[in-house]
Amino acid sequence: MKKHPLNDKIRQLKSALYSNDGKLPDLQQAVNSLSAVIDAAVFLIGREGAVLFAQAGSVILNDDLNQLVKDGSLAADQGFMQMLKNSYIADNEGHSDNREKGGHYYTLVPLTAGDMQSALLMFYSAQKQLNDDQLTLTELGALLIGLLQRLEKAGKEEEVSRNKKLAEGAFESLSYSEVEAIEEILKNITNNESVVTASKIADNLGITRSVIVNALRKFESAGIIESRSLGMKGTFIRVKNPHALEMIASRSFKSGSYR
Repeated sequence: MKKHPLNDKIRQLKSALYSNDGKLPDLQQAVNSLSAVIDAAVFLIGREGAVLFAQAGSVILNDDLNQLVKDGSLAADQGFMQMLKNSYIADNEGHSDNREKGGHYYTLVPLTAGDMQSALLMFYSAQKQLNDDQLTLTELGALLIGLLQRLEKAGKEEEVSRNKKLAEGAFESLSYSEVEAIEEILKNITNNESVVTASKIADNLGITRSVIVNALRKFESAGIIESRSLGMKGTFIRVKNPHALEMIASRSFKSGSYR
């Protein structure tokens, strides 16, 4: 049977990108898989040269590039930035300080055609250039990473929409007194966490402690917060849905419900 090395690599990549449970990988896992299949260091580069994800694999990076990756940005290197700004696609391009024996080469593949400012994949190979099969795999890899980015973005947008609806529903379930209690609790949140004392809030607002307890229970049931008792110290609160905080910041109440 005739062997097709490129097809084998594509199958290897497809296999690596899907786990046994059929779930798609995250972007770091995808970058790791690309690096292993193409046998090159792979970097997902964002706007202004930010290194979003990186995997060197078996490739030994030169000292300068290694430090830039650790710093999380290529912005300090004018040669790289020039490559990023001026190249839609660059195959096996040498760096401006390409003085090492055998050189070090960079292949750049944008994830969005025609958009110079979009994220791109950078493939690094030391001592030798990528061959034609490897270059074909870089294009396929960019296609897969781009699709994963879009799916991830769509998933985040869906989660934001869902969390907003949950926050709205939770507020609408509260009585006017419970709204006051929740507002008092959430406006004192720092880094999505706080410790509250129900008796103090009740005294400050002139409401019963049971109103506060009921309000917290409703928000916890809706997945807005999680809480645990600290005994005499009060109740620890962690906000799981930050959209509730946003609603407090721009609140407008009418007839005991959130509007």
